[in-house]
Amino acid sequence: MSRKCCSTDRSPHPMACAVGGDDALLLVESGDVGRVSRVDVSDNTGKVTTLLEGFSGGPVSATIVGADIFVVEAQFGALRSNSPFKPFEVLRFPLPRQ
Repeated sequence: MSRKCCSTDRSPHPMACAVGGDDALLLVESGDVGRVSRVDVSDNTGKVTTLLEGFSGGPVSATIVGADIFVVEAQFGALRSNSPFKPFEVLRFPLPRQ
């Protein structure tokens, strides 16, 4: 999938983009906020809805399984601050209701 397809005005460089259901994508944005959003696609437009945010370690991937969303969070902050390093952490959340 091309980066152009996954870009939004909020995040020109997403970490990951994956199929999130019928006519939808999951957009994973690293950086200051750390956010997972759903992008509902219709024709040539998309509506972005934030599902989860506040991942200080930097989310790098997400998937929906049943009524849960699993987010893989890197530990980029530990790399920058020489803190004890945990390579990745998988977090599970109930999928927010739309």
